[in-house]
Amino acid sequence: DLLGTGAFAVTAAVSHLAGPGKMFVRQRLVAGIVGTWSVKLASFLFFRAIKTGHDARLDELLSTIPGMTTFWLISFLWGWLVISPQTMLAGSAVNVPLGIWGKAAAAIAVTGILIETAADLSKWSFKSNPANKGLFCNVGVWKWSQHPNYAGNLMIWYGVTGLCLPAVLHGSAGMVLGRKLVSALVGPAFLTLLFNGQARGFIADAVEAAEARYGSVAGYKDYVTNTGLIFPWDK
Repeated sequence: DLLGTGAFAVTAAVSHLAGPGKMFVRQRLVAGIVGTWSVKLASFLFFRAIKTGHDARLDELLSTIPGMTTFWLISFLWGWLVISPQTMLAGSAVNVPLGIWGKAAAAIAVTGILIETAADLSKWSFKSNPANKGLFCNVGVWKWSQHPNYAGNLMIWYGVTGLCLPAVLHGSAGMVLGRKLVSALVGPAFLTLLFNGQARGFIADAVEAAEARYGSVAGYKDYVTNTGLIFPWDK
């Protein structure tokens, strides 16, 4: 987690500093958002792994060759595709003023960081309380979403992509415009499919594992039925 998530900060910093538009507000803002999110999440995941002594999410997956191969393949695609809008922006010498839409995209990304942080901290606090042993987390932002950390992460990258597109697409037309648009959108599209696949049980067995662990706990089935899967309206 430290290496995978932390690599986003390194990539954002290096590509930004080496880019022709490093003094432009849009480029600096995107690099700052990506770097802040990366350092924040990598630090939390590393702290959690140190405190628990292992990462329960990965124990079974990494115990087999197919599982390990799947993990590293998805990790590679995640790192390569998701940050593509930022690296494309870093290579652009076009200075496009933020405007109202740029500010709105930045607000979405920052709100996503706050939601993801609230999700991680509230669940950590819940799980750290011995009185909650064997119970499922439905406090804080988890009251409105079964996967609020996914929702926050998606908002970050939707916002970042929205920030990047005006400069990345500026002056392009025809096939060039199409290629740039696809290259910029493939990252958030991949992330959307990945998170929905995990949340719905198509990727890994998180849904089955949660059902086996909490299926007999009072209120769990109602929570799954009535609570948004990723976003509150996604039921």
